[in-house]
Amino acid sequence: MLDGYSQRRRSFAEAIQHCLIRRCCQKAKRFAVGLVGSAVLLLGVILLVLPGPGMLTTLMGLAILAVEFVWAKHWLQKIRENSFGYRHLILDDRQPFGTPRGTSCANSTKRTTHD
Repeated sequence: MLDGYSQRRRSFAEAIQHCLIRRCCQKAKRFAVGLVGSAVLLLGVILLVLPGPGMLTTLMGLAILAVEFVWAKHWLQKIRENSFGYRHLILDDRQPFGTPRGTSCANSTKRTTHD
């Protein structure tokens, strides 16, 4: 049988072991997220030059890194704030290329037929 001192000593050792295991798992998770997020971010930067969804991949890499890193969360938030300012260029006024703003598509593409 264990006396009170031995039980406390054993539970203290188990608590320290539990803390060390938890800290090790947290560091392993942080390392894995950093590795995967950096790889996706690097791929996105490469795809900005090469054909492919570079901007989307870059944002995905930042989103993965934002799970563990504050700096990535900060950059992602800045991108979100700034992207809403340009949203009207993408969603509104979808004019054909070369059409002056303020004119409708129907007026600018009139064709006259000669019989």
